[in-house]
Amino acid sequence: MTLNKPFTVALGKFEQSEFKASENIRGFYVTIDYDRAGDSDSSEKVAWKKYAETIKGLDTVTETGSIDLTITDADALTDYICFRVYAVNHDGSLVDPDGKAFEVVVGEAAEELASYNCTWTWKSALENEITLAPVAEDVFGDWVENVAKANQPLEAPADTIILGEEKAKPAIKGLQYYDENKDEIVISSASDFRSKAKNIKYVSAVSNSAANATWYDNGKKYTQAFGFYNDRGQLLKTLTISLTKVMPSFPASIKPYTGILQDGTLLKIYPKLDGDDDVVYDLDNVWHGISKETTFAQILADDEEATVTYVGRGDNGEDDFSDNKPALKAPKSILDPESETFETKFPMIVTYNYGEISEWVKDLKYSWIVEGTNFDVVFGNYVHDCTFAWGTKPVLTYPGATGVTQKIDVSNLKGKDWYGKAVQIYTESTLETKFDAFNEYGDIKDVKDIEVITGNGEVNEFYTAKLVKPTYKDKDGKKVVDVPAHILLTSTSTASQGEPVETIIRLKVTDIYGYKIVLDLPAFTMNFTSVK
Repeated sequence: MTLNKPFTVALGKFEQSEFKASENIRGFYVTIDYDRAGDSDSSEKVAWKKYAETIKGLDTVTETGSIDLTITDADALTDYICFRVYAVNHDGSLVDPDGKAFEVVVGEAAEELASYNCTWTWKSALENEITLAPVAEDVFGDWVENVAKANQPLEAPADTIILGEEKAKPAIKGLQYYDENKDEIVISSASDFRSKAKNIKYVSAVSNSAANATWYDNGKKYTQAFGFYNDRGQLLKTLTISLTKVMPSFPASIKPYTGILQDGTLLKIYPKLDGDDDVVYDLDNVWHGISKETTFAQILADDEEATVTYVGRGDNGEDDFSDNKPALKAPKSILDPESETFETKFPMIVTYNYGEISEWVKDLKYSWIVEGTNFDVVFGNYVHDCTFAWGTKPVLTYPGATGVTQKIDVSNLKGKDWYGKAVQIYTESTLETKFDAFNEYGDIKDVKDIEVITGNGEVNEFYTAKLVKPTYKDKDGKKVVDVPAHILLTSTSTASQGEPVETIIRLKVTDIYGYKIVLDLPAFTMNFTSVK
């Protein structure tokens, strides 16, 4: 026992590793067992009598089932003291006329090595971490050579955890040690501890494996003291360690691509068809780190139904840019430029579910769900957002006769999409050059889908037009362009004179969703053979 530290004496027995106080005893008291000291004038008996004068709780009757004794005489250090307990039944008879004897050895108050603080948090739903606390160089010194029992939990401080009607369990079950490389030092016995203690550079708390994270209160600090004893049962040193449950925030690895959000809030995406009625966009193209625990959801007003839905990655999802997992999905009708929902900004929220790691929280129960980046998403019509400019404006002079053909070279037409990527209005495929019209988002399908509009008119006045795709030939065993793609104009009027007039080429592009998108190319001037 430790000098100046109370120890408890109680009567009962252990049942299934739990102490059960005796219910038949009315009361008891503890006294010095002088008979165990030998002769009446022995030095041991004289010493015990001296100690007895200051032992708190000695010779005091208790009816509470237990009593605390405190040895305060410094001369008792390293000495054995024998005690005897006398108990009385409820009927007044002695439980045991001879009493029950026990002895203790008195040690110094144990030195507190240090207090170490650890935190318990989560890197992801699948990975939790208890931090390591560094240990000073001289903490585990020469005293470890006297250790017979190491890492023994003490009664106080000793925080517990409890869930529902379960029995309380220790919050911190043990200590774990690590070397300078933060590799675990396995200690299975006192001799292990004595031989390996010099290598200890870090210490960490061990949570109770008989419970799970939901037993621990969010943000709470749990503390447990551990003792180190010599072979006489004396407490040599104590070490106190704490464990604070820190609830994780949204994972930093789940984030939009750099610069992908316009003004930091707007995501514009160009989806592909998904069946006959829906469109879908694979989020791996614009977002890092999406896992099966990640969810994208439209923020809804009361009674509003979601237009945008989320297709999760699933258990076996990979960073595939075209498998449409994870993805945002919507009705294709919102891609119709005539629709009321065209170019609508849908407010979105990203969440991450760490699973059941929380104390009970209303609505979420034990789940811990955190919010990430809020943003607006627009489902863009790719063809609608394409823009064009002439490298050099076409030079067009009306021939003043019908049936005359003229060519406008479309390689001189410079197109780009909303992100600035190059766009062509035709498809070309050679060994050196391969591209698809409107990057596979649309095509000019019909001869009537190109018009030549003059002035403010809405009809073809002077020409019919069609897109002529490139033709190819073989050159030195290679496929090369023979006749480049061009717009072929055929005159329809005999008019031969007039003022120069603004002229546009109007494209009617059928997009992949089945909608007709009208694109007017930049205007240029058409001249007549003679001026009025």
